[in-house]
Amino acid sequence: LVGLLLIGYAVVGFDSSTPFPGLNALVPVLGAVLIIVFAHGKTWVGSALSSRAPVAIGMLSYSAYLWHQPVFAFARQYNLNEPGLPLMLALTLVSLALAWLSWRFVEQPFRKAGTFNRRQIFTTAGAASTLFVALGLVGYVNNGFPQRFAVDPELHQAFADPLIREKCDQPLDGKSGNVDFCLFGFADKEAVPDMALFGDSHSEALLSTFDAAARDQGRTLAHIGLGGCLPLLGVDVANGNYAAGVCEALAEREFEYVKQQRIKKVVLVARWTLYTGDDYSERTMSTYFLTSRADPQKSRETSRRVFSQALEHTIEAYRSIGAEVFIIAQVPQQMINPESLYYRLARDASEDDAQALQRVSELSVPVEKHDLLQRFTRQLFLRASQSKHISLITLDDAFCKDRQCLIGDLHSYYKDFNHLNARGAGLLAGQISHILDQ
Repeated sequence: LVGLLLIGYAVVGFDSSTPFPGLNALVPVLGAVLIIVFAHGKTWVGSALSSRAPVAIGMLSYSAYLWHQPVFAFARQYNLNEPGLPLMLALTLVSLALAWLSWRFVEQPFRKAGTFNRRQIFTTAGAASTLFVALGLVGYVNNGFPQRFAVDPELHQAFADPLIREKCDQPLDGKSGNVDFCLFGFADKEAVPDMALFGDSHSEALLSTFDAAARDQGRTLAHIGLGGCLPLLGVDVANGNYAAGVCEALAEREFEYVKQQRIKKVVLVARWTLYTGDDYSERTMSTYFLTSRADPQKSRETSRRVFSQALEHTIEAYRSIGAEVFIIAQVPQQMINPESLYYRLARDASEDDAQALQRVSELSVPVEKHDLLQRFTRQLFLRASQSKHISLITLDDAFCKDRQCLIGDLHSYYKDFNHLNARGAGLLAGQISHILDQ
């Protein structure tokens, strides 16, 4: 009974914010061990699990496991939004039906001695494996055969990774966290940079616009950042992109650089909600957790507490060395992948521009969901701004109109569901120029 309760708790109680794997993995594993060891026909748990329905599910379980992956994956690929519960339940039944067919007509014949000999089995398996490996390699080498769709090359570019830091990152290994400061704008190596831009991958998404604005004003901008690393002092990112200590050390390097160079303006930008356990309920994602040396527990509550403390500490630290702090609030996070949307629009010749714009608007994130997602971090930023400790730059006016925060117009503003592309970042040119000009 205890084993069944442990498994039930894991099924009902665990969600995307639960640290996993780790100690939490022991809950369902220990439950399974207890059932295997103690559940037998004389116990009601053993009797229940030995009845026809659980046994039938057990017989189909491996086939169902194999079938549900492509069935669910193709459903998510076809639907721009996350499929709802009714559809997922229907697809579960489809997976079970396919599992029965493969169990009946594939597994069962193999279980009967004499149906196939060893040579036939290995020859067929080898040929099938070779075929699928070859198909996969051909698709990979040809980048998925993009020429099968007649789309504008500009569309491909909208979703490409930014290469603006390539000149600085080429000799380094960014995967290990080994990155260096890079100068943009006027890029005078002999002069003190007029401004420093620090953050995670969202800082690089805005870098092209910062670079252009700095060039126009004859100013020098210094940048450094790592995807998944928060530009706040005294915190680390657990379950993130890098080994323990990498993000904390980077934030300390940023502070020391500003201190040594005597830079007067520091801009911090990030996907702030990634580090506070916030997301749209329709999406599931691996959660990053913020920890500190004084607060190492991995949980949403700890992340929020550490974030609040680190924000205050970071602002005070930069102000103590004479640097003015600008914080750019998170860009509206979308609920769908813009690449899927715009490729589908490009292939659908039946829609005119007005219909396409209407569809883009309908699939863009509603303002109320955007506000709810960012409520916690935005309240902290507003409090610091009202105390005149920082200058807060919000991006809502550039993207949010008529109760929707637009993912684009006839062309996307986003590279993916949370990063702006160069076109989207260009909409912020006026605000960014104003920061440099202050």
